[in-house]
Amino acid sequence: MLLAGQNKFWGKNVEETTKVWLSFGIKHVMIKNTENFPLISTDGTVREKDFKKLGKLQEEYDVKYHFHPYNTMIKLNGEKYRLQNLDCLSNKTRLTFAKILKNIDELIQENNLYPLIVLHLPVLDYPGSEEKQAAEKALESGKEFFQSLEIKSTIGLETTHDPYRNPGFSLLGNKALHFAEIIGNKKNINIVIDTGHLNMAEEPLKKFIDLPYQIISLHFNGNDGKSDSHEIPNRNNMKDIELVEKLLEKIKGPIVFEIKEYSKENILKLIENTRNGKII
Repeated sequence: MLLAGQNKFWGKNVEETTKVWLSFGIKHVMIKNTENFPLISTDGTVREKDFKKLGKLQEEYDVKYHFHPYNTMIKLNGEKYRLQNLDCLSNKTRLTFAKILKNIDELIQENNLYPLIVLHLPVLDYPGSEEKQAAEKALESGKEFFQSLEIKSTIGLETTHDPYRNPGFSLLGNKALHFAEIIGNKKNINIVIDTGHLNMAEEPLKKFIDLPYQIISLHFNGNDGKSDSHEIPNRNNMKDIELVEKLLEKIKGPIVFEIKEYSKENILKLIENTRNGKII
């Protein structure tokens, strides 16, 4: 069982975050790009020095890092885009994003980092009356983008909440058919289950498990079903408990405690229960 923490909320910088999780006995960290550690500049340049620093920290602290650049924001031709805004971008801009992921992949290989990049599926941005057309467009763009992407690292596409759970936009990824359509037969694209997102979605976990793809990682958190609050997971703030417990035993990739700050006592209890494959 490979347990992991996340860098967001858990320290002022990556090294401090690493030390915090090491104090809990966790030797793997999922890196989200943050303001003080962006990984990718707003002009789309992948920051080589950030990846080199992670490579050195891996050796110094005997840890591993993988990546979740979910909120990457770049400015192109005077407009700002997130990395998952594939459905509303031109082919030229999609090529720019493909180049960014290719550069990240190369730096992962060069610095011996853990070869996993977790992404959201394309954002849907539409007036309600155009939902079906926008969904079809986003699926087609996503399929074209991901199936043509040539990198060595594994891409993990993350399950998401139902449309408009977060104001202003929604994501593909709340239904199993989205993954089947976009991944197709691509060998190095797999699924990341987020238990908090699924708690805000109608689709049951079993439909994602039944897809012919590996569950490569688990983002482990809970919520009240209304907001993505990243609470410590328990039997009252998640769905499909028995299936999640089976995943805890089966997943070979990182089980990420994607939660906000909690007491050391609560974290240690969570770690112990997770290692035992139990949700209490």
